[in-house]
Amino acid sequence: MKLLAPLLGALAAVAVAKNARGYPSLSATAASQTSPARDGAVFFFRLLIQRYVAAECPDALFFNSTNSAFYADCAQFNYACTNGSAISFNDTGGVPPPIDCDTKQVFELYFQHDSLTGPIVLPGVVEARIFSFYGSSSYNKTAAEMVAIKDKEISSIDFPDLVNITYDLNIRDMHNLASISMPKLENIGGSARIYLRDGPAISLSLPKLFHVKTDIDLFGKIDALEFPALISTPQIKVNTTGDLDCIAFAKSVLNATEWPVYGDKSEDGNSSVVCNSKKASVTMHPLPSTASRAGLGFCGNLMLLAILVAGANSVV
Repeated sequence: MKLLAPLLGALAAVAVAKNARGYPSLSATAASQTSPARDGAVFFFRLLIQRYVAAECPDALFFNSTNSAFYADCAQFNYACTNGSAISFNDTGGVPPPIDCDTKQVFELYFQHDSLTGPIVLPGVVEARIFSFYGSSSYNKTAAEMVAIKDKEISSIDFPDLVNITYDLNIRDMHNLASISMPKLENIGGSARIYLRDGPAISLSLPKLFHVKTDIDLFGKIDALEFPALISTPQIKVNTTGDLDCIAFAKSVLNATEWPVYGDKSEDGNSSVVCNSKKASVTMHPLPSTASRAGLGFCGNLMLLAILVAGANSVV
């Protein structure tokens, strides 16, 4: 019975420390125990429960209104272990995860369900394999149904700790999106595609983004656009019905692009930067110096191929 006492005490502590979702709170169990034996037992049972919870997290997380809390925990707290398993470990209290399970697990994140509304905020996610937001499809919906859905769709996207996207960033058909915030995002290993339709005017700034492997393609009502740290991407295309100053934007990112553009359909692959707005339509490419490599370094001379100052009806 003496041998069972620490284990029974641990079970009681875990039961008391459970949060609203039924899983144990690390900070609560740690704070409530003083016995080393009981602490060890609590940690043992916590690991058992954490491993069970982690096993329920698929590699691809498709968020909706009913699973969003659980999947958010997966994205925030799951760690991969050296033996191939995984645990869920809340390290926000400053306690590090076990030494054999100290690598944050990386997921594909999909936010594509009609039930998702309002702001989406998910701190603690440093890396994602795929980052995908899709708005409501008009398929089999009447115009009245689409109007009713539009005002309830996701209004803002905020990932304050996201640094790396292994493959693609996709944000499409978001009718109500007014804000995108990823202040720490540095690298996208594939394409960045943001297509916003019929939504409010948006200003987009990715202050630390320095590399996008494939291309950047943006569409929607964009009034301001800033990539101040960008040093490498093959091509940037922007089509906006907003008030973006295309000439200033194109000049600000031109030296980050490549020329000629591989696979470009235009003559000589000259469309390194294409920007169309109410104010202007611009197609530009950089003139590389003999000592530099495409996308990483160019001389200061810019070759402006076409600037068509246009009115409100000139957007392509």
